[in-house]
This record gives sequence, C-alpha cells and structure tokens, in this order.
Amino acid sequence: MFDDILKNSGMSFKELQHKVWAIPPEGNPSAPYHRHEKGLLRKDGRPGFETASGKVELYSVLREEWGLEPLPHYEEPPFTPVSRPDLAKEYPLILSTGRRSFAFFNAEHRMIPWLRELDPDPTLEIHPDTAGALGIGNGEWVWVENWLDRQKFKAKLTLAVLPQMVVAAHGWWFPEEDGAEPSLFGAWKSNINQLIPMGSQGKDGLGAPIKNLLCRVYKIQGRDE
Repeated sequence: MFDDILKNSGMSFKELQHKVWAIPPEGNPSAPYHRHEKGLLRKDGRPGFETASGKVELYSVLREEWGLEPLPHYEEPPFTPVSRPDLAKEYPLILSTGRRSFAFFNAEHRMIPWLRELDPDPTLEIHPDTAGALGIGNGEWVWVENWLDRQKFKAKLTLAVLPQMVVAAHGWWFPEEDGAEPSLFGAWKSNINQLIPMGSQGKDGLGAPIKNLLCRVYKIQGRDE
C-alpha cells in the first residue's frame, strides 16, 4: 500500500524509510520553503499570500466585505455559567465533548479488538475533588445529563481537568451490540452528541457549543444501569 502511495515520487517505502525525509523537486507545489517570496502561492504569480493584500492579514478585508467583524473577537458561548446562570443552577458543571483517544480516530476502529483493549469504555474525565463531592469513584459508571438527554460514561479521575469541568469522549458505539434498529450498535447509549443543542453557532455562522455546555453528573445506581 505504501509503495503504491509513493509511486509518483519514484521511491519505494523501504527507500523512504532509509532516507527518512525528502525535499520535493524545484517547481513542485510543495517546494521550496518560503514559497510566498517566490510567487508560488498566488494564482497571479506575484509574491505574497492568497489574500487581497498579499499579506498575512490579521485584519481580514474579505470578512469586512462580507459584513463580518474583520478582527478576531470573543463571543461568550450560549450555554455557560455566564450566559445562562439559570441553567447553571441545575447543571453546575461545564461539559467539554472534545476528549480524544490515542486508540481511535473519531468514531472509527471500535471494532478492532486490540485497539478496543487499549481504550475499552466511553470515558468521562473528572477532577478527584469534584468526583469526591459527588460520591463518584474512579472507574464507576455515571450519567452525564443536561436539559436534552442523559448518557452513560465511565468516570476517570484526573488532575488534568479543572474542578468545575468534565470532559467526555465522543463517537462511541459498541460493535458487540445489536446492529439492527433501534440499537444501531448501542449508538444512543454513550453518545455525547445527544447533549449538544443544534443551531447555536456564533453570529457569523461559525463555531458550535461542543466544548462549552452545561451538565450534571451522578453515579448510576442499581436498576438504573
């Protein structure tokens, strides 16, 4: 496969392994460095970048033409203790849905046994102090809940997360479960997307509240599992 990918370079994969890295030939779109100085980035062949001014633009004239703010700006996300103190009373923890796994790529590879062994369960990272206050131990199953739904995760106590936050894994499904409807490989059981509202982008249509939500967390008890 790697030999096939590299065939246009004239090298085999073993040759690339031996050489370690290679500089593309002159004239190649990927070479050389400082391409902006040589007019290799712009369609008109002039030195500079693909912007109206040809410069690196912190002040975007294109965004200005589109009626958007031309400079970087901050917008408070729609579901935070600042923007929604009413919701924060019931859902006091800030939820980030951005936890990544070294074993998987997005929702892929849960069906590969040895990768699943490395990361077997949908994980919720939580600070030890927060977990202690909620009566949650490391490795215990918990509900992550907000006004939209609740989903099942396994608690991982870590100092890497702020006490006021929890961080949930995304993209979970279970190849060992029934693939037919309504189960769909357990796609609705530990699906953090179920807790993300739609239609909450910034004023220029960009962004989503995937790392700035509110939730509460509590241990799963008995039959509730």
